[in-house]
Amino acid sequence: MRTIALLAILVMLSPAPAAAAEPEAASALSRLTAAAERSQLGETSLMPVLAGLDQLQQEGLPTGRYVDRMVECLSKGAPADRVKTRASALLEETRTARVLVDGLKAQGLKGDEGSEGRSPVEELAGALEAGPLTPEDLAELAGELKTDRISRVLAGAHSLARLRAIGLSSAAAHGLLEAMRAKQPEEELLRLPWTILVGRRCGMDDAHILKAIAKAAAKGKAPSDLARGWASDAGLRGPGMGHGWGPGGTGQGVGPGPSGGPGGSGQRGGPGGAGARQGPGGSGGRR
Repeated sequence: MRTIALLAILVMLSPAPAAAAEPEAASALSRLTAAAERSQLGETSLMPVLAGLDQLQQEGLPTGRYVDRMVECLSKGAPADRVKTRASALLEETRTARVLVDGLKAQGLKGDEGSEGRSPVEELAGALEAGPLTPEDLAELAGELKTDRISRVLAGAHSLARLRAIGLSSAAAHGLLEAMRAKQPEEELLRLPWTILVGRRCGMDDAHILKAIAKAAAKGKAPSDLARGWASDAGLRGPGMGHGWGPGGTGQGVGPGPSGGPGGSGQRGGPGGAGARQGPGGSGGRR
């Protein structure tokens, strides 16, 4: 694997923006090369990964999410073509996210924080995993949620992308988020797709679910509490209500265990029921 080490050195020596933190870059390269060696990935197959990292650094884009996802991909022994495709997708998601975040800032929205220590660009790139988002989507969300905070729009963007991924129309998804307005915390915006899935599992149609959520939100009630009530009335065990979601997944994860169900391949695990943990992510997904 001497060639891998040489490739890493070349990335380290390439000109990068002054703001790029050298220790952080060295750590990223160390993690990627170690994962490649463990998976016995050939040097040629690793080149697109290191090239993507170098490109992000050259463009002054955050690299944390890219490195995390690529290490995950490499650690699972993904084939070379999958590794190359994943690296390209992550690079483009980050680029697109920066354009979208810059657009929000140009509209006067405030804040530079994402969740879990991520930057807004990385946070929005994560939302793009579930499906495409446009500047028009984000502008509508800011108005629908009546907010000038980027973090709240990002939460709405995550929810919007996932609501579409589970089959809601754009009009229905935007209408549901508008019903949340400023009365619901960001965590409840993120739980809306799960609430829809719980309602469906309880035998309700989407029209009934959306009407019930909007009515509850107008009274200041949490949609997730509504979902737990539905599950209880239907005799479902709360811990078994988790569902996975994500682009290109192979199905919803529904588990009977003490946590939410696991996500399908490429999906994120669903939240658990009352007092339960979130389900584990499926192959290529996140917890």
